[in-house]
Amino acid sequence: MLYYWDIETTSLDAFSPLARVTVIGLMSEADECTFFYDESEQKLLAAFWGFVKEHPATYCGFNCLTFDWVYLVKRSIVCNVKPFMPFKRGILDLRNLIDSDKFAKGTLQGICMLISGEHKFEGLEGEEVIKLYYDGNYEKLKSYLTQDLILTKILYNRLKECEVL
Repeated sequence: MLYYWDIETTSLDAFSPLARVTVIGLMSEADECTFFYDESEQKLLAAFWGFVKEHPATYCGFNCLTFDWVYLVKRSIVCNVKPFMPFKRGILDLRNLIDSDKFAKGTLQGICMLISGEHKFEGLEGEEVIKLYYDGNYEKLKSYLTQDLILTKILYNRLKECEVL
């Protein structure tokens, strides 16, 4: 089983006083999406860790070992939630596969624009995405995250076609 995954946050620094995970998204190979979001970050994290514990799979993301995984572990520490550490073994990071230099150029959107013409949801970036959370606009936030999951799938499929995977 393969899931594409991504997270949205309010800060790049997981230990910032204003930091929190706002939503975690998963998309199956059949394009079925599951979202974890809750006013309580502790409940959100516990639900996510419970899901991945019960659903062993490959979890494919972009820059997910350097950012998403580390961020979730740090926020779990802050929120006193036990992370499911074996999850890390099931992570496939497309960014690391392409270039293991964490400072390398190239965003998911930039790469997907080149290979498919696809781009981010409504061109939203950074602060605009954070504002969706603070405005309570979870539907638009989920739509934004869904598009990121689609971009991840596009890149995954291209890497398979090129026999990089």
